[in-house]
Amino acid sequence: SYENNTEITQTNADLPANLEVSTLKAGTNELVVTNAGTIYSKPIITIEGTGRVSVYVENEQKFEVNLAEINKIEIDTNKMEAINPDTNILANRKVRGDYSKFKIEPGNNNVSFGGIPTKVKITNYTRWL
Repeated sequence: SYENNTEITQTNADLPANLEVSTLKAGTNELVVTNAGTIYSKPIITIEGTGRVSVYVENEQKFEVNLAEINKIEIDTNKMEAINPDTNILANRKVRGDYSKFKIEPGNNNVSFGGIPTKVKITNYTRWL
């Protein structure tokens, strides 16, 4: 169900539509991310917001991002690099902690956030061997 009207359209009939929706668990700041593959994945995480945002997997803090100056960061946990996607400038110094340890194991994973992110996108989280 939707509180507000949500409309999704596609204008190019030549391209197939691919829609994936994830929501926070009710009353929490926690997402359930499902890796349908057979081996852990090292996803790309895009976070928008202000201030400091902590990122947890299964209630274990993996890293903290300072969004005070850039408001948006894209973290490639496989390449172990962070960039400001608006300017394509490296932003590794905005991340504290070891984001190389951020892994999405096969099955359901609880990913939660401290602080106040306004938008979080996690991509490339399913991996097969």
